[in-house]
Amino acid sequence: MFQSDLIYDVGMNNGDDTAFYLERGYRVVGIEADPVLAGSCAERFSSALSDGRLEIVNVAVAPTEGRQTFYVCEGKSEWSSFDISIASKFGRKCHAIEVECRRFGDILGQYGVPYYLKVDIEGCDRVCLDAITREEAPPYLSVEISGVDDLSVLRGLGYQRFKIIRQNDHRQLRFEDFCTIACCLKVQLEKARRLRSVVGACANVKRPIALAVRGARGFFQRRAASEDSGGAAGARFPAGSSGPFAEETDGEWQSFEEAALCWLGFQRLGKHRFGPVGSQFWFDVHAALESAPSFSSLGHARAGAISWA
Repeated sequence: MFQSDLIYDVGMNNGDDTAFYLERGYRVVGIEADPVLAGSCAERFSSALSDGRLEIVNVAVAPTEGRQTFYVCEGKSEWSSFDISIASKFGRKCHAIEVECRRFGDILGQYGVPYYLKVDIEGCDRVCLDAITREEAPPYLSVEISGVDDLSVLRGLGYQRFKIIRQNDHRQLRFEDFCTIACCLKVQLEKARRLRSVVGACANVKRPIALAVRGARGFFQRRAASEDSGGAAGARFPAGSSGPFAEETDGEWQSFEEAALCWLGFQRLGKHRFGPVGSQFWFDVHAALESAPSFSSLGHARAGAISWA
């Protein structure tokens, strides 16, 4: 059973995702390890806390209970982690604090199974997934993807529909993003920035390549104009937020095989499209159960929770 008006924000950070969920009419359980961020969210959402629409759980999700060392990334709070290599990546400064830990299964037992579960906790996303049983799987879920293994774990939990969403613009990762002639040409141009002078010395190929370059430029300008329209449903989301969820995510649902092939293709061919290793970019995989219901709004939910089998 899950509660149709409940969302979990695991990795609440500054609360931008929670603000979106509350605005849509959902109740939210926000889980945040950093006590400073949890405190600022308590101030930001004081009215939602007072009327019972929000519960802030100031703990870190971990395999065992107790206190552990947690590393807070300075100036990039979304990178804070139990893993110091994550919290300090790209030369960022971090400092250690002690945080209280809870098992995710215990949190589910206390607050119930949500309609949608968002997980974004650096280096510990799988801890949440490993704590879920097929009987407790929320209808919709999103988690930062690190490899095809994540898709396999989700399939093992009963999820049959998938979307891989790139988090700079909340658009679905598609084959055409990295498997078009224009995109391949762009790669070559990026790898050889002096190509223009070389082409200028080769009169017999100058015009065809110039036309191809112009076509590639037009392709990407049209793509950028489309993506500039504001994302799903015309909404705009702060940088670092998880964006739309459930049926409001961009694109069409894919099977496990389609999503896995798309991710493997991107890993092999597409990283050039999104910047070099080290760029601040990541992907979430959204997963849905085959029988997941869709709610475009939750005006009805304000009257009370509704449980679904």
